[in-house]
Amino acid sequence: MIPGAFKFRNVHSTSFKIISRSVNRPILPMKRQNKIVVPGRHGTYDFGDNTYEDRSITMEIAYIGKDYNELRLRGREIAAWLSSKHYQQLIFDDELNKFYLAKLHSTVDLENFYRLGRTQAIFDCKPFAYSIDLKTVENAIVLKPHNVVINTAGTVETPPILTLENQGTNTLTNIALSIEFEIE
Repeated sequence: MIPGAFKFRNVHSTSFKIISRSVNRPILPMKRQNKIVVPGRHGTYDFGDNTYEDRSITMEIAYIGKDYNELRLRGREIAAWLSSKHYQQLIFDDELNKFYLAKLHSTVDLENFYRLGRTQAIFDCKPFAYSIDLKTVENAIVLKPHNVVINTAGTVETPPILTLENQGTNTLTNIALSIEFEIE
């Protein structure tokens, strides 16, 4: 593990021989504010629905070149790597079990000093980190009614993907699914 190193668009930052560090990588995204001010009343009405804003992650990137021309060339290569129209997985070496869905928000503005190139990359990210490994639960249901409890280690309601497969010859009818969330 290299502190500050990361993988984006399935390419690791070390392949560009850069040094990077997180300038701003919040643990939690900001809660969305949904308040209304009513004229003539004190305070606000809070219609908070427990939703979150997208998050920004800022990385500082530095690299070395032989001369100014090489710095510009390497800067363009790094900019091409970080540029994407769509959200991509952003994985940090110090959090290898999760990824963020991210795309570059800022322009890659190079600051050159002698043989050192430096820039900040600001990523727009979806609010939450996602697990690299999907959790799969297989359960043969032979009795009715039947409850299957699935626990996740996340901090937010996570809708499951359910796949039901009838391996018998009888047609199944009256299937009812109930999904409940409990966040501590």
